[in-house]
This record gives sequence, structure tokens and C-alpha cells, in this order.
Amino acid sequence: MKTNSTLIKLFFVLIFCFFTGVSLCYSSEKLINDISSSINTGNSSKISAHFAANVELSIPGNEGTFSKSQATVILRNFFNQNPPGNFSINHRGSSRDGSKYAIGTYTSNDGKRYRAYFLIKKVSNNYMLHQLQFELQ
Repeated sequence: MKTNSTLIKLFFVLIFCFFTGVSLCYSSEKLINDISSSINTGNSSKISAHFAANVELSIPGNEGTFSKSQATVILRNFFNQNPPGNFSINHRGSSRDGSKYAIGTYTSNDGKRYRAYFLIKKVSNNYMLHQLQFELQ
């Protein structure tokens, strides 16, 4: 009798873990899609809503680790100087520590092409944007 109740408990624990894992995976994929969409439209406010407290930026003319508010201003200036034409993700993946990343191509409306890269990491059960790069090709 105890064996059956133990198996039932184990079954429910496994189901709970499965759905929790699926939820976290969906959350990171949704965030990657939200960031991609915001890059495509040049919406620095929506991107900055996902910034961690400190963000590593590598944007032509601005490289370093910046506070969320500083990074927002730098990103807004980048999009003002390089209004969006198109953005597409070429590759996405994950690292051993659970971080997720995406690599894509950002084309401004004047034809400049940038290799874009961003990295999200899990912080207190939420994924946050930790690194963002735009490199002129």
C-alpha cells in the first residue's frame, strides 16, 4: 500500500518538475522573441524593461558595463542615430550555466549592417538581459 502512494507522490513530483521546466523554457524563449521584436522596431524602452541592474554594452562609441538607466540612454541614442530597417536572428543557443543567447543581423534604414548579440541570464526565477552588442560589419 505504501508503495502505491509513494509512486503516486513521485508521479506528481515529476509532473510538477516537467511543467516548471517547460514554463522556464517558454519564459526565456518569449523574452528572446520580445527583445528581438523590440530591436526590430528600435524600441529602447521595451528592451530596457528587461535589463538587469547592470548591463554590459558594446555599441560603437560606447563599451562597458552601465547601470540600467545609463544603458537605456545609450541604446536610445544608438537607435536614433541608426533607425531600424530590419532585424533577424541567425542563431540562438544556451550555455552550460543556463544562460540563453541570440546572434542576429541588424540593418539600419540607411543600409548599415551590424552583427547583434544579446545574452539573458536567470536571476531570481526571471530571465534578465545582461549583455547587448552591436558590431558594425
